Amino acid sequence: MAGKLGIGIITYNRKDILLETIQNIFRFTKVPFDFVVADDGSSDGTQKTLKEMRITCVTGDNRGIAWNRNRAIWYLKNERKCDNIIIFEDDCKPVEFGWEQQWIDALESFGHINYMPEITIEIDNDISSGSGTAVDPYIAPMHQALCVGYHAKALDYVGFLDVRFKKYGEEHVEHTHRFLRAGYGGLPQ
Repeated sequence: MAGKLGIGIITYNRKDILLETIQNIFRFTKVPFDFVVADDGSSDGTQKTLKEMRITCVTGDNRGIAWNRNRAIWYLKNERKCDNIIIFEDDCKPVEFGWEQQWIDALESFGHINYMPEITIEIDNDISSGSGTAVDPYIAPMHQALCVGYHAKALDYVGFLDVRFKKYGEEHVEHTHRFLRAGYGGLPQ
C-alpha cells in the first residue's frame, strides 16, 4: 500500500494558467491527496483568488524557483506528512484520469522521478533505456522539472533544492543529480 499523496503547484504571476492546472488536477486525480500552491510572491491577484477558492497557499517574497519549489515540498512533507510528493509547474497539467497511480508506483520504486514530455523525446532523442512506464522509466541525460516526484524517505537523505540558484534553469538538474548519486531514480550519466 502506497503512502499518503501530496500534490503541489509552483507559480509566479500566472493566475489564469494556474487555475486551469488546479482544475485538471482535481478533475483527473483518482486517489485522495493533500494539495498546496506555492506562490513566489505574485502581484496578479493569485493569493486572493486562492483564498476565495479555499485552496491552501504558501507564499512569501519572490525568492526564485528553487526557494518556491522548496516551499511546496516542505509543506507537503513536513506539515502534511506526505510520503509521495508530486510538484507541478503551473503550466503542466494531467489530462488523463488516474494519472497519479504510475507516479505513485514509480516513487515507491525509485524515490525520485522527472516528467519527460514527448517534445523533449522528439527534439533530444537521447533516451539510453526504458519504455517510459512506472516499472521501466526512461533513463536519459536530460532532466526536466515540469513535474517532479519525490518520496519523503529520499528527501530525508538528499535534502531540498539549493536556494543559491536564483533563476530558472539548473536548480532541478543539480537536485536530480544528488538523487542519482544517492541511488534514487536512475543512473548518473
